[in-house]
Amino acid sequence: MTEAAGRPPWARLWRIAAGLLASVLILAALLLGLLRLGLALLPDNVQRVQAWVESQTGLSVEFSELDARLRWFGPEIVLRDVTVLDRGGEQALFETGEATVGLDLLSLFQTGELVAGRVQFVAPSVTIVRLADGRIRLLGLQERPASESSFDLDNLPAGRVEILGATLEYRDLKTGRGPWRLKKLDLVLERHHGAVAASGSLRLPEALGARVQFEGELRGSLDTVAELDARVKLSTERLNLVGLADFLPAS
Repeated sequence: MTEAAGRPPWARLWRIAAGLLASVLILAALLLGLLRLGLALLPDNVQRVQAWVESQTGLSVEFSELDARLRWFGPEIVLRDVTVLDRGGEQALFETGEATVGLDLLSLFQTGELVAGRVQFVAPSVTIVRLADGRIRLLGLQERPASESSFDLDNLPAGRVEILGATLEYRDLKTGRGPWRLKKLDLVLERHHGAVAASGSLRLPEALGARVQFEGELRGSLDTVAELDARVKLSTERLNLVGLADFLPAS
C-alpha cells in the first residue's frame, strides 16, 4: 500500500480547503497592498475612493485621513476624524473618530466588482430630535434638524452596518421632555428578506434601569413610528417601567 493510498479521504479535502484559504488570504493581502500603494502614490485616488465610499454607503463624508487594513473578513477602507453630512452635503450631522468600509470578497470573486460588505462607525455622537409636528430627524452639529429623513430603512447601506460605542441624545420638542442621553450603544443592522434585522445593546440612564440587550426585525421607516412594523425582544437585569413611560414620546 502506497503512502497516498493509506491516507484517509478527509486528508485530501483538508489540503484542498487549506489551499483555497491560503489563496484567499494571499489575494486579500495583495489587494490591500495595491490599495495602500495607490493611496500613497496617487492623490487623485483619494477622491476616487471617497466617491466609491459615498456611493456604497449613500452618505456624504469628510475626513482627515484615509487608510486601508486587513481584517479577518478581508480588506477594509479606514476613514479617520470623520464628519457625516446630509445628502446635499450642506450640513454636518454627526462626527465619529473612525469609520470603516469592508470589501465583499465573495462579490469580488463572483463579479469582479468592488462592493461594500460591511460599514462600521466607531464611537459616534448622534442627536435625534422629535419635531413639533412629530417628524423625527437627526439634529446637525449646528443645531439645525436635517431637511430629509435619515431613518428610512430602505436607504441603509447594503450589507452589514455596525455602530460601536455610540452616544445617543434624544430630544422631544413636541412634548418638551428630555433630553435623554444613552451611552455605549452597540447596534448591528442587516438587510434580509425585505426587512432589517437589528441587534445590539445600550446602557440606559440610571433612572430607567441597567444595560439592555435587544434583537428583532424592522420594516418601514423610523420617521413614521405609527406605521413601523417592529418585532423586538429585550433583555435586561433591571428596568424601571415608570421611568420608561416618561421616556417614550407621547403621541
